[in-house]
Amino acid sequence: MAYISETTGTAVRRVVAPRDASMPYNAALDGLRGLAALAVLAFHAQLPFAGGGFLGVDLFFVLSGLLITSLLRAELAVTGTIDVPRFWWRRLLRLWPPLLVVLAVYAGLSVAFAPENGWQRDTFFAMFYLTDYTYPLAGTPELLRHTWSLSVEEHFYLLWPLVLIACRRIDAGTLLAIFLCGYAVATGWRILDYWLFADWHWTYFRFDTRLSGLLLGAALALLPWRPSGAALGWAGLFLLAVLGATMKLPSWFQFSVGTVAAELASAALILCALHCRDSALYRMLAWRPLVVCGVLSYAVYLIHYPAMRLLREDMEPGLVFLIGAAVSFGGAYLIHLFVEKPVRKWRDRRAFAT
Repeated sequence: MAYISETTGTAVRRVVAPRDASMPYNAALDGLRGLAALAVLAFHAQLPFAGGGFLGVDLFFVLSGLLITSLLRAELAVTGTIDVPRFWWRRLLRLWPPLLVVLAVYAGLSVAFAPENGWQRDTFFAMFYLTDYTYPLAGTPELLRHTWSLSVEEHFYLLWPLVLIACRRIDAGTLLAIFLCGYAVATGWRILDYWLFADWHWTYFRFDTRLSGLLLGAALALLPWRPSGAALGWAGLFLLAVLGATMKLPSWFQFSVGTVAAELASAALILCALHCRDSALYRMLAWRPLVVCGVLSYAVYLIHYPAMRLLREDMEPGLVFLIGAAVSFGGAYLIHLFVEKPVRKWRDRRAFAT
């Protein structure tokens, strides 16, 4: 999931620009994160008309590809290279502490209430970002299987700076064409994989079959065209809403046309969020409650799935959503206040000192 922008102060009160001047803060992008997170929560609560809410992850992938590529190419433009260890370290400091807190709580509750559930194995796979392959290969970790998307993104973070360094002498137009070709190849590989194996677990969770959205986002970072109005973004939002209400897992349509449509709709929405700041669409996405949801979305995503899986055993979907969302956002706020903010301040002090 895409988490580049950073905040200070309490998330409920205000959101300010990230430290990196090459990535000016855009509240609408946090609003998009908020929408995507709410869609995923609705899907995992099994609300009616939210069968395609899993597409929120596809929106995250496209956004992540755009932001990471923009960030790294800005560094390339200034320094001529990328400080890869520094990039990896900053990503780790941003993403690992909240994950470790959630895994510690999961392990503690497992020891207390379900000591035979294999929590040691589950937390190991999730902690080291292996779930995108351990789950389709071995069906584990079950209650932490949502960490597959974190694993996909982490593998992208490991590889992408090296790819961009290797491509640094290629002009932007040619690189855009290469990324678009890569998107087409990645899409074709996902479709072929599902056609060959007809196993949705095998195709859905793996890094190599979910690379397309990240590559499309990377291509967006190089796209010279800018929308003149927000009509394209509204169309993308409408298409995502329709797909979110009607698409089901698993299906041939989802792995082929559905995912492509969701990725392209996400790209259109992101472009307008970036470049149409005077539009009603931007103002809607920058609505403060959505922005707060976006700021907290990473920790919300970490918490929500095991909570909702347990709630689903005894409750109807509406209650699962309400209670699960309350637990997820409450826990996420505590993580933001007592984990993310202190770690960020420590990291920034270290960076200033060096």
